[in-house]
Amino acid sequence: MTVMDEVLQCEPGRVVTLEADNATVRKTFTGPDLIAERYAAEREFDHLSRYRTALSTYALATCPKAIEVNLIGPPFVRMERAVGAPLTSHLAGVLLTERQFDQLAAVIVDALRIYVLTFSEPYYDLHLRNMAVEVPSGLVTFFDFGVPDIFDPVVVKSLNDLPPLDVSLGNLLGSTAFEAARPKTLHCRLRHQQSVRLVEKVLRLSRRIDIDNQPAVDLEVIHWTAVAALRASTTRRGGLLRTVWYGSAARFIAQPERLLGKLITRAR
Repeated sequence: MTVMDEVLQCEPGRVVTLEADNATVRKTFTGPDLIAERYAAEREFDHLSRYRTALSTYALATCPKAIEVNLIGPPFVRMERAVGAPLTSHLAGVLLTERQFDQLAAVIVDALRIYVLTFSEPYYDLHLRNMAVEVPSGLVTFFDFGVPDIFDPVVVKSLNDLPPLDVSLGNLLGSTAFEAARPKTLHCRLRHQQSVRLVEKVLRLSRRIDIDNQPAVDLEVIHWTAVAALRASTTRRGGLLRTVWYGSAARFIAQPERLLGKLITRAR
């Protein structure tokens, strides 16, 4: 990273920066296990390349073009900057019509189906904050294809034994409920209202998906995964204040687990 780079995201084990050309994003893997981080970087580069190819025939979805993977020192992946604005910012600032909700939901469901068919694994980081949308074309860009380190390895092993589509949708629900309870986004009422509306439509639409002649999605599996993702997000990191917030105040104010139950009920 140079002094001209802009830090877009900084979390334990990951630093995402926008390079000085304003068109290239660098994702650096900074965890303590160099071998594991090299594997994660190679996996990210592979998934970017293969998913972009898989989406090439679908006009309304894409992912950033992979430019380079470097395994010397802290490994990193360089990719093109996503087109459009963060979807969460779009949901916070623009009142969507039913038609726009329907189109966004359809794109998310179609892109998820393509992901599962391409990799035969869950899209673990399927979060609204990991999407960008270009207006007015409606192009949605998807990114972040690793397994978040908030998940305990034992939980990941259990999730890997479940249908990948159901696990992906459960992560989408869990992350949406978590965002509604975060202190820094708690006040973003329009964003949360529209996020919930969008995810509700995604859930309903996903019940029509048929991958390799397998049964439709199982709402119980989705609910279980969503609760696991929410609890991992609220308990695996942070100190005393975070624990107190998510263990008491957030449950009373935002009621994230109740929100998950409502979403599942509405999808039936």
